[in-house]
Amino acid sequence: MKDHLAENIRALRKERGLTQEQLAEVLNVSMGVISKWELGLSTPELGIILELADFFEISVDVLLGYQMQSKSKALFQEQLKHYIHNRSEDVPFDEIERNLKKFPNDFTMLYRCAELYEVRGLVLSDPQFLRRALELYRRSCDLFAQNTDPDISLLSIQRNIAQVYTSLGEKEKAVKLLKENNPCGMHNARLGKLLADMAEPEEAVKYLSYGLLDAVNTLLLLASGYMTVYMNAEKYWDVIEVVRWVEASLDAVRLPGQRNPNDKILSAFVALAGFAYLQLGDSTSAKRELSRAGEIARSFDAAPTYASGRIRFVSVENATAYDDYGATALEGLEQLVKEQTSPAFSVLWKEVKHEKPNETTAETLHR
Repeated sequence: MKDHLAENIRALRKERGLTQEQLAEVLNVSMGVISKWELGLSTPELGIILELADFFEISVDVLLGYQMQSKSKALFQEQLKHYIHNRSEDVPFDEIERNLKKFPNDFTMLYRCAELYEVRGLVLSDPQFLRRALELYRRSCDLFAQNTDPDISLLSIQRNIAQVYTSLGEKEKAVKLLKENNPCGMHNARLGKLLADMAEPEEAVKYLSYGLLDAVNTLLLLASGYMTVYMNAEKYWDVIEVVRWVEASLDAVRLPGQRNPNDKILSAFVALAGFAYLQLGDSTSAKRELSRAGEIARSFDAAPTYASGRIRFVSVENATAYDDYGATALEGLEQLVKEQTSPAFSVLWKEVKHEKPNETTAETLHR
């Protein structure tokens, strides 16, 4: 069993930007004592070790660097994950509490235990477990500097705390916390739902509207990513299915009989469905899809709108859509056709781009 106390004291001191003299002042010892500790020439007394662990906000075993303890702790943390994902299995909470006492200043231990208490509290409708989860989440925030998991952030912990408040029926606290931790509107949808539950319809609709706009933008990003993957893999039926998914989703938020800011992008998706059909040897369907893409683009360009208020269910002012798809929808289609470097696709586009709009298709688009 090997310890790394000397090197850990030195590394933690430098990480905090402290000189040996400054650390000595904190601990009420001489600078020479600090130097001996860091050189491994002497070892702090137990009381000082506890004080060091508290000052650096880590557990004693982390400060000492005992490898056997670290392995034991890692195994226990893996077991915690198992309990989180297996809700039917009995959890030895006595053992968990013993480990929390053993590692009271270990971020990962606190966070994983908080997750487990939250999940079991939710499943069992046990407010005592939920209160314990709140306590552990808050303590983990104080030790966040130890975190090495990129999937965990202070914002995600605050979101978890808000979820616990919601489960406890303390929705006002959840709303306050989410509003204070809502960069880029990441909690808009959650806030909208909570405010709706609290009978605050006007404020709820504002957050729900921004959440819907975020969802539409996310949908288009997801679809675009899938399209790129499937195009490169020559999975052309999957490309077509993605286009159908996008059309159905955008149609669901279309105001009846009105153009939509997303029609400009939709024309590109439909054109790519045409390209996919062409690669599958179905030139008839390819031409049909290109014709539809042209109609959508011409309809949009006839009276372009970028106001997000033209999207169904969105009730906010001064929300505007932007894209890098070209000055007009038709210009965007022209560029898209060139990028495919397919002579056959270019020929089809030349055949359809000057066609007169098909009234039936236009009516279907804006129903």
